[in-house]
Order: sequence, then C-alpha cells, then structure tokens
Amino acid sequence: MIRKFLFLFSFCIYAPWASGQYMFRLNDKDITCLNYIGGDEFNTNRLDTSAWIDRLPYSRVTVRERSFYASENVIVGNGVLTLITKPEKRKYVLESYLYDTVLFTKNKNFPNQYGEITTDYTAGMIWSRKPYAHGYFECKIKLEFKRGMWPAFWLYGKEGNEIDFVEYKGERNKQMHIDVHCPTGCRNYIQGALGYRKRFGHWVDVNGSIADQYHLVSGWWNKDGVRFYLNGNLLGIYRGSILAPQDIIVGLGLASDDGPFNPGPDASTIFPCKLEVDYIRAWSVDSVLPSTAFEKLDFSSLPRVNYNLVPKGKIKFKRKVKGEIYEDVFISILPLGIGKWIVNTNGLTKGDSVILQFISGNKVIKQLQLSANGDNIIELASKEGVEVKVIYKGNNYVKKF
Repeated sequence: MIRKFLFLFSFCIYAPWASGQYMFRLNDKDITCLNYIGGDEFNTNRLDTSAWIDRLPYSRVTVRERSFYASENVIVGNGVLTLITKPEKRKYVLESYLYDTVLFTKNKNFPNQYGEITTDYTAGMIWSRKPYAHGYFECKIKLEFKRGMWPAFWLYGKEGNEIDFVEYKGERNKQMHIDVHCPTGCRNYIQGALGYRKRFGHWVDVNGSIADQYHLVSGWWNKDGVRFYLNGNLLGIYRGSILAPQDIIVGLGLASDDGPFNPGPDASTIFPCKLEVDYIRAWSVDSVLPSTAFEKLDFSSLPRVNYNLVPKGKIKFKRKVKGEIYEDVFISILPLGIGKWIVNTNGLTKGDSVILQFISGNKVIKQLQLSANGDNIIELASKEGVEVKVIYKGNNYVKKF
C-alpha cells in the first residue's frame, strides 16, 4: 500500500507579527512538528567559519586521490556556495597517522625528507562544526558532470556512522548513489533465496540529465532509519538504527582509478570543475534555536529547481523494504521580510493539490491552491498573529504561531 504524506515546513523570523520556526509532518494519523536548527543560505561574501571548516577535520589531504582541500576553492557570493576542483600541485606535511606505504607505492608519491607529500589536485568542501542528531536535512545543489568528479552531500559521525544522501560520478549523468555506512559495515541488510546478505547502497536511475540544473536532495533520519529523496520523490529507505550525532558535509572531490567510485579523471576531463549550492537546511523534532538566531537570515531562493527530474520508476528499492511504503509532499513557507513569504512545493504528482489558508482573527486573509511544484510569493497585510491551515485530501491542519 502506497500512501501520500504531507510535510509542511514553516519558518518565521522574529518579528512583532510572527514568531517560531516549524516544520510539520502530517498524515492521517498524527502530526510531527520540527524546528529549523541550522544550515546556511550563503548570502554573505565569504564562508561562515564559525559554522563550517573548509577541510577534513583530520587533514587537508586525501592520499589515494592525491587531492588537497584548499580554502580558496570554497567561494561564497551572490547567494551561492561554489566548490572548485582543478589540477594544481601542493606540498603538505602529511599527518603521521595517514602514512600508508601501499598507497605511496601505487601513486609513486612518497613524502620527502621533511614529511611533505605532493598532491596533484586542489578540491573544495565544507564540513559543519556542529553535529546534528535525528532530523530532516536538505541541500539545493547543481553539478557539472565530468569524468572523475565525485561530488556528494552526506552526514558523518565520530563513531564511523555515515549517511550518504547523495553521491554522484561524472560518468553517470543519469544516476545517483545513496548509501549508509556503520562500524559493523551495514551489510546485514538484504537476504536472498540463498541467504546472501549485502550492504544497502545502490545506484538509482533518474529520468533525465542531472548535470547543469538545480535539484533538491534531502533525507529524513530518525530512530527507525533513513529515507532518501530527490525533488521530494522517494529514492529508497534504509531500515536500521543510527544513533550517533553526525556532521553535515558537502564536497567536490576526485575519485582515483584504483579506489572507490573509480575511474578518476583523464585527458577528457575539462577543468576547473565546480559544484554549486544554493542552501543547506537542517530541521529537528527535539532541538530549538532562539528567535534571535534567525534575524539575519535571508531565505530568498532565486535559482529554480528542475522538479521534472525524478527517480525512474516508483520506489526503486521496494524489494529492500518490509512494511508500508509511502511517498511524500513537501511544502516550505519561508519569510522574505515582514508580510512577505515564499511558498515552495515539491513532491506533488499529477492530480495532487494542497490548499493553504492564512488566517488572522478567524478570517481567511489569503488562500493558495498548490497543484504544481515550484515557488509562489505571497504578501500578508496583517501584522497580527497568523494561523496557517493546510487542507490535503480531506484532512485539515491548523497551527498557531
């Protein structure tokens, strides 16, 4: 049985006419209310180093990929984070715990007498200083597809847990990879007719080119497992408990010819390569930030998402999931200033519709019928307390701010 669930994201800046930051997960049984707890809109002129580092926590170098994560390859401007990868040699004093004579031999690249290793490429990434627990995580992202590129949006925990909301490869423009890693290997997942078990991760086909267009990658992580989405469409479900807090990471790295996600770049790869991020947002059931934390955030989101890009075939991983499977619709209501809001819808399928009513003093001051994915701008003249009423498939939900 496939059921449609509704997610309503509602975020209000601290102002006389509105307060609170909310996300609602609605279905015909209950409502789950979440709060905005972090992320970045990238509306400044440089990376917020109080929130992010521009390297791996333990090094700036990946030995196998011969890459150096450089600060100058992380660029923030015009409301977008841009990560760059390019051929560029760097010398770096390698941490002793990363010494690997096997890799040194394969790469024919050994540290010199000063402990310096020479890398062939510079790359870009951001890694959150703050760890996050269970919640909903989303990233609006645009990629170039060139051989050897290995961009990703993922979570990583200190106990070795990892949730890959998406990994791409430059040679696979119509596929994306999702995965979960844990200290036990997460391999005890699929049981075939002969009792064969393997890890969860798989490639998912999509119905068009991923390159050179924005799309929304997201994931819902709770005590029962992880749900993976592309533009609001369910990609797969991992059933398993992951408890340790994890950091948020976005990176544009390189693969190698003899490592994971091979092959690496070759003469056909045109450099520099880039990855663009419009925003990263995190939401949680349990955590709440003070209203003053949001006063300087600008949620105006200009680049359009190609919502026509969806998984090829419904519930690609249905064979891996036991129990009820359901799809989701996502609606975000974000402030653009006093009295002005942007309403974003994704996950709607043909024939679906959602009605939003904005109510003040028991009077409907604005009504919006959403039947297509995308953005709508609304203006509310009232500066008094506002309620939002959601009507979806005969169900009504009202929330007072």
